[in-house]
Amino acid sequence: MIKENNIYNAVILLIAGFIITAVFFGIRSTFGVISTPASISLGASLTAMSFTFALQNLMWGFFQPFAGALADIKGARNVLLMGVVIYTAGLVIMGLGDSYFFYNLGGGFFIGLAMSFVGFPIIISAIMRSTPPDKTSIFAGIATAGGSFGQFIMSPLTQFLISNFGWVNAVLMLAFIAILSGILAFTFVLEKRYPPQSLSYDTNSIDNISWQKMLRIAVINPSYLYLTAGFFVCGFQVAFIAMHLPVFTNELGFSPEVGAFSISLIGLANIAGCIIAGKLGQIYSPIYPLSLLYFLRSVSIIIFISLPITIPTIYTFAFVMGLLWLGTVPLTSGVIGRIFGPKYVGMLYGVVFLSHQIGSFTGVFFGGYFRDITGTYDMIWWISIAAGIFATIIHLPIKDKKITLQII
Repeated sequence: MIKENNIYNAVILLIAGFIITAVFFGIRSTFGVISTPASISLGASLTAMSFTFALQNLMWGFFQPFAGALADIKGARNVLLMGVVIYTAGLVIMGLGDSYFFYNLGGGFFIGLAMSFVGFPIIISAIMRSTPPDKTSIFAGIATAGGSFGQFIMSPLTQFLISNFGWVNAVLMLAFIAILSGILAFTFVLEKRYPPQSLSYDTNSIDNISWQKMLRIAVINPSYLYLTAGFFVCGFQVAFIAMHLPVFTNELGFSPEVGAFSISLIGLANIAGCIIAGKLGQIYSPIYPLSLLYFLRSVSIIIFISLPITIPTIYTFAFVMGLLWLGTVPLTSGVIGRIFGPKYVGMLYGVVFLSHQIGSFTGVFFGGYFRDITGTYDMIWWISIAAGIFATIIHLPIKDKKITLQII
């Protein structure tokens, strides 16, 4: 009966988490669509608009370990509710501020802070703690796919709202959607700890140590450090593409709808990509799918920038990249769970995610900076390719074996 109740709770959390992730990740994925009309209205350069999204990623990363630790100790519900309020406030400030300062404050600082409370690590860690170990990887993959579904829905919706009501009203409408969906955070009162005796790996000793000791153990573990370095690359690549692909296509003479649909198509393809990645992580060691994923990203970028840029090549690139987009999330969280167990996965994933967001800041900001000083995106595309090769290699030595206090 206990197991059945935990399965029931996990499914409810999965549905609610999927929707929350879809809305909040989906809205932030539209910043590349919003940036062009906002920059014209506010008189800001591409570098300045890139900085807002870069700051958002950096704020998300810096506060994620703290939000993750708070959710690990106190539960996810109140953490999510705080994030909903801050996120909505950020959108309102961003839309009504009528200056770049307020756009940056709301869209960069507030939404970045809020994402640490409503992002993947909080939701996935709550689901993992409430789910039988043999299903955590696939559940994490489905929850991550919520972000992709939101990206698929929100990009064309936002472009439609901008075209018909202007970017300011579009942002305020998105704030209304955010506050409505945030009500689902109350369902996380169902979060339960899955009975430790049913775990498939040994947590007899490590499951009972403090979060401080767990963190000290993790930061000297080579596999954890390799994973952290690799996740920097993931953030660099996806944030650069999410922010700059619409700008890139606009500058080539394509309509804004092409860029918006490209981001949407990435989200659509990644629904399948996340679920497939989660399933692979359930069947095999996550290390090899992770390494392969980064390698295929680099190959895809090489092919894309080597071919004539047309609407079919743009959409094909978006679809292929979508298959490889956020599959790193369930695989990375799965590796952390395998090594350290589920108790502090929110905090430990939060630290790794900080690296991801520093990479996001770097990719977004320097994408705009190099574009402004060189007149093209060529340099940043090749940097993305090299980074993907590095990530391919750095994941191979990772050992995703369980640890115990006896071997530490």
